[in-house]
Amino acid sequence: MIALKCLSCGLTVAYRESHGDLCPRCLARGGQAVQLVPVSDRQSRPSQPTIGRLSINAKRQGERHTLLLTGEIDVASAPVLAGTIADICAGGAQEIVLDLCGVEFVDSSGLGAILHGKKICDEHSCAFSLTPAQRPVQRVFDVAGVKDRLRFRGKDARRNPRRPQETEAST
Repeated sequence: MIALKCLSCGLTVAYRESHGDLCPRCLARGGQAVQLVPVSDRQSRPSQPTIGRLSINAKRQGERHTLLLTGEIDVASAPVLAGTIADICAGGAQEIVLDLCGVEFVDSSGLGAILHGKKICDEHSCAFSLTPAQRPVQRVFDVAGVKDRLRFRGKDARRNPRRPQETEAST
């Protein structure tokens, strides 16, 4: 059932398909015109965790932790990505794979978070690798000159996680 609720006083009234409903209680008490907002009694489905326009979906197989990233790694999401990598390393992971196939954009903050994640993994003796991103995003690694500092897994590695293959850096 959909109802209308006043966020000021908490009054809930039946929804009458009107978008301009005002709270009668607030109008009567103090002359305030507080608009009612539609609410539903149905429970919403849980969604994937998102930070800005980045979604992080973690998957674990033994001691390998794969972070499937979708969206944008930018100034808003970079600290959360770095924190997630640090938390996984601190938990004793032996390998972290960042799956970048769904990443559409990376800025300098995102690139810094990825490099910081590698540094944290190195400090914890945790293997760190990335699956190649879409071509425009992959180009960021080339232009920034950091591609050689990171281990990229081949496209076949996503299908066969037991055989990680490094891609050769193209010059």
